Amino acid sequence: MAFKTVKKIFGIMSIICYLLIFVYVLLIVPMLFGLHPVAVYSGSMEPAIEVGSIIYYKEVAFEDIKEGDVVTYILSGEENSTHRVISVDTDKCELTTKGDSNNQADKPISYSKVKGRVAEISEDAIFQIPFLGRYTTFVNNNLWLCAVVFVIIATNVILPYIKIDSLVEEDKDDRFDGGVNSEEIHKEE
Repeated sequence: MAFKTVKKIFGIMSIICYLLIFVYVLLIVPMLFGLHPVAVYSGSMEPAIEVGSIIYYKEVAFEDIKEGDVVTYILSGEENSTHRVISVDTDKCELTTKGDSNNQADKPISYSKVKGRVAEISEDAIFQIPFLGRYTTFVNNNLWLCAVVFVIIATNVILPYIKIDSLVEEDKDDRFDGGVNSEEIHKEE
């Protein structure tokens, strides 16, 4: 009985792991089309972009960026920012951006810091996947989870091949319904 319970538990845990992997793979599929995912941590672009969402940007030439576009750029070190372009200085190759919910504009940034323009569904709607930014951030910051997922899935794959005689016999005894077993019938004859 215990062996069957363990198999069921690992089976359910494996399904959950497969679903989590599937969601993660779906998030990276757009990368095949040159789109790069970014998790949104601040509300500076609300309501256009929700905190905790995943957005995607695509590299573009400076000439293709215009006022009103939303761009992702390097703020400092590895920190990114995603804001709307409010002016383009073609002479200096700089952009001035501002978060939609911010009161003042950012300092002008050089085009060399721009990672790309954020993908849009339409002129008014940015392509975003709500809530999944929190999920990817959690997974990326807790890579030990990958090992746990691997162990759960590997265990579920291996469990059907494990033959532990004492546990198998225990399972057979649990199924005995009180009738006469075949060994007793042969002894009486």
